[in-house]
Amino acid sequence: MKKSAERLIALLLVLCLMIGTSNITFANTDRPEKTLKEDANNFVISEYDLYKDLSQKSDSELKLEGYSDKNIKELREKNPKAELKKLSEKSILELKALGYDQERINAIYSVKNLDENQISDEVLRVVWAKVELTLRSLSYTTTGTLTKGTTNARLMATWKWDLCPSTTYIDKLVFSWGKSLASKDADITIKHYSSTDKVKKTTKGTVAEKDPNHGCALEIKFVAGLKNGGNAYITLYSSQQALKNIECKVTYGHSMVTLTPSVSWNGASVSFGTSTKDMGSKTITLE
Repeated sequence: MKKSAERLIALLLVLCLMIGTSNITFANTDRPEKTLKEDANNFVISEYDLYKDLSQKSDSELKLEGYSDKNIKELREKNPKAELKKLSEKSILELKALGYDQERINAIYSVKNLDENQISDEVLRVVWAKVELTLRSLSYTTTGTLTKGTTNARLMATWKWDLCPSTTYIDKLVFSWGKSLASKDADITIKHYSSTDKVKKTTKGTVAEKDPNHGCALEIKFVAGLKNGGNAYITLYSSQQALKNIECKVTYGHSMVTLTPSVSWNGASVSFGTSTKDMGSKTITLE
C-alpha cells in the first residue's frame, strides 16, 4: 500500500505546521492576532504579532514566565512606532536597498505625517518581516499489518523569510509526531539571501534536540544582515507496525533576544520555554 501525502527576548517565533514547541514546549499555546495567509500546506505570519503579544504583558507577568530584568529591559526599550517613523524619512531607493518592497514602502510612507499614537498595528504588521512555513509528505509506504508490518514516511518542511527579521540569533525548526515512531536522516539546508533574493551563502543546520519517539529539533543560525530560508527533511519509520495514518507537525521557533532556545515534547505537542512564542500550528495526516 502506498500513498503520496505533508514561540521580547530571544522571542521564538514559532510556526507549527503539523509536526509540532525553553524552554521550547508547544502545549497550550495561543494563536496570533492575525494569520496573514493559511492554506492546506502553508502558514504565513508577521514577526510583529510575536512582539505585540509579549509587549502587552506586565513586568510581573514576564517575570513569572522566566524573563530576567535584563530581558524585560530589552523588550521595553524597543519602540516599533518610532522606528517606523525613522524609516519614513528615507528615500525609496534607500528603502529598496534594505529589502522593502512597494507594499511595505507604501505602508512606511503612510505614517510620515502621523503621530506615533496614530500608527496602527496593521501597518506595523505589514512592514515587519514575515516567515512562511510549509510541510509536505514526500512519501508514505506501509507493508504488512498493524501487528506485524512496517511504516516509512519521508517529510519535507520549508521556511522562508521575506525580509531580514528584527533579530537574527538562533532559530529552530521542530518536527513532532503523534505515534511512537523512530526517526532517521534528519537534515537541514539553510540558504542566506540578500535583500534582492540573491543567495549569498548556503550552510547546513544541526540536530539540536531529539526525542527518540516524538520529535526532532534542527538549529538555524543567521548570517548578519541576511534573511534566510531552506528545506528540512526527516524520515519516520516503524519496523513493527503498518500504521494506517500518522499525524505530523512542524514548528518554527524564532529568537528575538539573546536566550538560547530549548525544546521539549509531550507526545506530538512541542514546547518552547521563556524565549518562545507559538505563532500558530498546522497539522497534516498521512494516510
